[in-house]
Amino acid sequence: MTTDYEMEKAIARISENNRQFVEDKFDVLDRELARIKSPQLKFMDTDGPKSPESKAWSNFLRKGIVPNGIDTKALLVSDGPQAGFLAPGAFSRQLIEIITEFSPIRKAGATVLQTDKESLTILKKASIGVAKWVGETETRTETVNPIFGLEKITPHEMYRLILASNQMLEDSYISFEEMLVKDAAQSFAVLEGAGFLTGTGVGNEPEGLLVNATLEAAKVKSGSDTTVLADNLIAVPDQLKSGYLTNAKWLMHRNTWAKIKLLKAPTSNMYLFEPNLGVAVPNRLLGFDVILTPDMDSSLAAGDDCIVFGDFSGYTVVDRIQTQVVRLDQKYQEYGEIGFIFRRRVGGQVTNPEALVKVYCAT
Repeated sequence: MTTDYEMEKAIARISENNRQFVEDKFDVLDRELARIKSPQLKFMDTDGPKSPESKAWSNFLRKGIVPNGIDTKALLVSDGPQAGFLAPGAFSRQLIEIITEFSPIRKAGATVLQTDKESLTILKKASIGVAKWVGETETRTETVNPIFGLEKITPHEMYRLILASNQMLEDSYISFEEMLVKDAAQSFAVLEGAGFLTGTGVGNEPEGLLVNATLEAAKVKSGSDTTVLADNLIAVPDQLKSGYLTNAKWLMHRNTWAKIKLLKAPTSNMYLFEPNLGVAVPNRLLGFDVILTPDMDSSLAAGDDCIVFGDFSGYTVVDRIQTQVVRLDQKYQEYGEIGFIFRRRVGGQVTNPEALVKVYCAT
């Protein structure tokens, strides 16, 4: 016969089990809510079972395992001299999406093309043909043909070396893949953002907007050696053909924008800028969106290039999609770390200079 004491112990055990069960469920719920609320990147195969490609990629990053069969093919073994692997397509696409968020030239509307070749040659129309009026029975004489040219854009190599401790790789609860994507993407975005504006166009750098010879020869004055005057700013859009104004934007440093926000129209005494009405809504100036970048000249000193205005599709970016990752197992072992070298290739240059105009500080 069960005593009252034994009954109380049994009830206590049941209560304890129920409490633990409920707490476990709440722990799971809390983790899920934290995952949903946190601004994490969505890595491939986050929902449902992982594909062989994703499994192989994760095993390679965390353990350096290169399995046989389909997983090895999924990693896309590089044919080059470096002992590395090409990241899966979903990884590369995620990388480019994040770069787009940080890189102002892409955000401004640059033409973005993709290639798996050493370089990309695009056709460029230097002039249009000439049409003529003609009667029903009149002879159709030869008309002036358009002139075409070729633009060759070569992707240049960039790399990022990331060190991760052995413990970080061993702890599966850390979203290591997401961390790698975000870190590499931000580093690449900072580098290419500067290159698309100030790159020399020779050696290992893309051609920057600010160094293009055609834009340099046709740049206009701000009206002052130390600031931008309202009259000169209002005249900038008139430098472009009307067809380019549909997608035109302003590109400048935040210090320049801080001074321009104080400018007023000479006659109406109204501010030239239009404040944004929400976080996702860009500021506007004279009816055109304003894009801010830290890579433009910030001092507003004599001769500084302070603004670029126009349709940024006149600048072409060429991505070589596949991103190679090299895992360095031995080099940093004395420090308890594994090295990962991310490398990718991207090119850029001005392909239609008449779509853009540069403003510099001068009277």
